Amino acid sequence: MSAREQEDPPAPRRYRGPQGLGEEASRALEEGSRASEGFGGLEEEALLRAWFADQGALIPEPKWRTHPLVTKHTAEHEVRYRAEDHVALKRTWPGTFGMIPREVAGHWEPRSATPGEYLVRQALQNELFGDDIKLEGAMTHDGWVVLDAKPDNFITTVEGILPIDLLLGELPAIP
Repeated sequence: MSAREQEDPPAPRRYRGPQGLGEEASRALEEGSRASEGFGGLEEEALLRAWFADQGALIPEPKWRTHPLVTKHTAEHEVRYRAEDHVALKRTWPGTFGMIPREVAGHWEPRSATPGEYLVRQALQNELFGDDIKLEGAMTHDGWVVLDAKPDNFITTVEGILPIDLLLGELPAIP
């Protein structure tokens, strides 16, 4: 080992996630992905659902609704306002984790992000723009999730609009 390496030990690993629970959630995802082959967005979502429950950080819908609605007309979030500390609260639309850019044929296009990609994106926003985004918890929903409800997955018939080729899933009951 060189004298320089002895003087300056490597910096501890910094997990990429927004402040608050974000870095811990990122670490949980990284550890979970190492233990499993083929770890993707749905596996990330299931792991985080269990992790937030274990942390006691699932936010109940009635608590969320106590904060006044600012807008529900954004591409990624419903936004509410917490008056006691003057904070904008945002939650992604159910079953989604925002968008990230991907390169396609030499240009950039948005695509749906995985939970891990969303956490990294929020950390980057904090770093690049000096923001103070904090992850305070997560919300879950019972019911069904539709992963690809885009216009070309519906057809118009004499009986009305019918879905075709949808990716559907049943959300597990929340403990």
